[in-house]
Amino acid sequence: FNDLTTIYARFAINDAVYLKAGMMSVEAETNEVLGTGSTYEDKTLSGTMLALGFEHDLGTGAFVRGELNHMEFGGETFKSTNNSDNTVVVEDIEGYGARISIGRTF
Repeated sequence: FNDLTTIYARFAINDAVYLKAGMMSVEAETNEVLGTGSTYEDKTLSGTMLALGFEHDLGTGAFVRGELNHMEFGGETFKSTNNSDNTVVVEDIEGYGARISIGRTF
Protein backbone atom coordinates (compact mmCIF):
# COMPACT_ATOMS: atom_id res chain seq x y z
CA PHE A 1 0.00 0.00 0.00
CA ASN A 2 1.09 3.56 -0.65
CA ASP A 3 -0.25 7.10 -0.23
CA LEU A 4 -2.74 6.58 2.58
CA THR A 5 -4.94 9.68 2.83
CA THR A 6 -7.48 10.31 5.60
CA ILE A 7 -10.05 13.09 5.89
CA TYR A 8 -11.86 13.13 9.22
CA ALA A 9 -13.93 15.17 11.63
CA ARG A 10 -13.29 15.12 15.37
CA PHE A 11 -16.21 15.50 17.77
CA ALA A 12 -15.74 16.25 21.46
CA ILE A 13 -17.91 14.07 23.68
CA ASN A 14 -16.68 15.94 26.77
CA ASP A 15 -13.48 17.74 27.83
CA ALA A 16 -11.41 14.56 27.68
CA VAL A 17 -13.09 12.10 25.27
CA TYR A 18 -13.50 12.52 21.51
CA LEU A 19 -14.82 10.59 18.53
CA LYS A 20 -13.27 10.71 15.05
CA ALA A 21 -15.01 9.61 11.86
CA GLY A 22 -13.68 9.88 8.36
CA MET A 23 -13.02 8.62 4.87
CA MET A 24 -9.78 7.09 3.60
CA SER A 25 -8.11 6.18 0.34
CA VAL A 26 -4.97 4.17 -0.34
CA GLU A 27 -3.13 3.12 -3.48
CA ALA A 28 -2.87 -0.69 -3.73
CA GLU A 29 0.35 -1.31 -5.64
CA THR A 30 0.90 -4.64 -7.33
CA ASN A 31 4.56 -5.43 -7.85
CA GLU A 32 4.27 -9.13 -8.67
CA VAL A 33 6.38 -10.73 -11.37
CA LEU A 34 4.62 -14.01 -12.16
CA GLY A 35 5.85 -16.96 -14.19
CA THR A 36 2.84 -16.56 -16.50
CA GLY A 37 3.94 -13.05 -17.45
CA SER A 38 0.81 -11.56 -15.90
CA THR A 39 1.04 -8.14 -14.29
CA TYR A 40 -1.74 -6.23 -12.57
CA GLU A 41 -2.52 -2.53 -12.53
CA ASP A 42 -2.49 -0.50 -9.33
CA LYS A 43 -5.88 0.56 -7.94
CA THR A 44 -7.13 3.05 -5.38
CA LEU A 45 -9.15 1.56 -2.51
CA SER A 46 -11.67 3.67 -0.58
CA GLY A 47 -12.70 3.16 3.01
CA THR A 48 -13.90 4.55 6.30
CA MET A 49 -12.42 5.02 9.76
CA LEU A 50 -13.83 5.43 13.24
CA ALA A 51 -11.84 6.20 16.40
CA LEU A 52 -12.47 6.81 20.07
CA GLY A 53 -9.85 8.82 21.92
CA PHE A 54 -8.88 10.41 25.20
CA GLU A 55 -6.95 13.68 25.55
CA HIS A 56 -5.37 15.08 28.70
CA ASP A 57 -3.96 18.62 28.94
CA LEU A 58 -0.67 18.64 30.84
CA GLY A 59 -1.08 22.32 31.79
CA THR A 60 2.05 23.61 30.05
CA GLY A 61 0.62 23.80 26.54
CA ALA A 62 1.43 20.11 26.11
CA PHE A 63 -1.03 17.24 25.88
CA VAL A 64 -1.13 13.46 25.74
CA ARG A 65 -3.66 11.47 23.68
CA GLY A 66 -4.63 7.83 23.49
CA GLU A 67 -6.77 6.51 20.65
CA LEU A 68 -8.34 3.23 19.50
CA ASN A 69 -9.42 3.03 15.87
CA HIS A 70 -11.03 0.81 13.27
CA MET A 71 -10.63 1.16 9.52
CA GLU A 72 -12.27 -0.67 6.66
CA PHE A 73 -11.62 -0.65 2.92
CA GLY A 74 -13.90 -2.04 0.23
CA GLY A 75 -12.81 -4.82 -2.10
CA GLU A 76 -11.52 -4.60 -5.64
CA THR A 77 -10.85 -6.86 -8.62
CA PHE A 78 -7.46 -6.68 -10.27
CA LYS A 79 -7.28 -7.92 -13.87
CA SER A 80 -4.14 -9.01 -15.63
CA THR A 81 -2.85 -6.47 -18.15
CA ASN A 82 -2.06 -9.19 -20.69
CA ASN A 83 -4.85 -11.74 -20.03
CA SER A 84 -8.25 -10.50 -18.77
CA ASP A 85 -9.17 -14.06 -17.70
CA ASN A 86 -6.58 -13.80 -14.91
CA THR A 87 -7.99 -11.85 -11.98
CA VAL A 88 -7.20 -11.34 -8.32
CA VAL A 89 -10.12 -10.42 -6.06
CA VAL A 90 -9.42 -8.58 -2.83
CA GLU A 91 -12.30 -8.82 -0.38
CA ASP A 92 -13.07 -6.21 2.26
CA ILE A 93 -9.97 -5.24 4.26
CA GLU A 94 -10.29 -4.12 7.87
CA GLY A 95 -7.92 -3.36 10.68
CA TYR A 96 -7.69 -2.09 14.22
CA GLY A 97 -5.09 0.16 15.74
CA ALA A 98 -4.03 2.03 18.85
CA ARG A 99 -2.01 5.19 19.18
CA ILE A 100 -0.44 7.19 21.97
CA SER A 101 0.81 10.67 21.11
CA ILE A 102 2.34 13.56 22.98
CA GLY A 103 2.13 17.05 21.52
CA ARG A 104 2.22 20.75 22.17
CA THR A 105 -0.30 23.42 21.21
CA PHE A 106 0.98 26.69 19.76
